[in-house]
Amino acid sequence: MKIFLLAAAKPTVWEKLRAVPLATWGSVLVVILVLWMLMRFWKSLRDINEFAPWLVFVLVGGSVIFYWAMERNEPPFLTPVIDMVADVLPFSTKPPSQPNFGQ
Repeated sequence: MKIFLLAAAKPTVWEKLRAVPLATWGSVLVVILVLWMLMRFWKSLRDINEFAPWLVFVLVGGSVIFYWAMERNEPPFLTPVIDMVADVLPFSTKPPSQPNFGQ
C-alpha cells in the first residue's frame, strides 16, 4: 500500500527544480553575474565621484532610447513613449502601419 502512496505523492521541490531545463539555469547564472558586475561598476564609479554613476546611467539610458527611436524596435508597451520621443528627433521615422511583403 505504501508503494502506491509514494507513486501518487506530489513531486518535491527538488524534483521540480531538477525538471527545469539546463538553459534556464544558465540564463539565471548570467543574470546574477551581470547584476554583480553592474553593482561593482556602480561602486567603482562612485569611488571616483558621487555624480559619475548617474551620468553614465543617463548616457546609457539615453542611448538606448535614441536607438529605439531610430530603429523602431522598442518593446510594444513602450511604443507610445517612443512615438513622443520620435516626433522630436529629426532622424527618426514612424513605424510602418502595415508590413510590406514582397514590395
